[in-house]
Amino acid sequence: MLSDKITNMITPHMNYLGYEVVCVRAPKVNTRYKVEVLLERTDGTKLTLGDCQKASTRISVILDVEDPINTPYTLEVSSPGIDRPLVKPADYKKYKGYK
Repeated sequence: MLSDKITNMITPHMNYLGYEVVCVRAPKVNTRYKVEVLLERTDGTKLTLGDCQKASTRISVILDVEDPINTPYTLEVSSPGIDRPLVKPADYKKYKGYK
């Protein structure tokens, strides 16, 4: 699956920069892919716009070099926000008791 492939490509780089990849989505919208990357800071502080810009620049380079998508795509990097998806077993444990 494309999102899994991209996750595996970018995770070591994001970890090095101090970010955890929450999830990657890569739906095809019309003829373009929309690559959505949700990140959190590993130190627990709030993800800033500067963090998103830094991560986006690095991810763009990785996607350009590795070329997992051979058609035009849009890249969006953001914080998961209030509707954070629970993806890993550790997420369920960490957010137990939250609505």
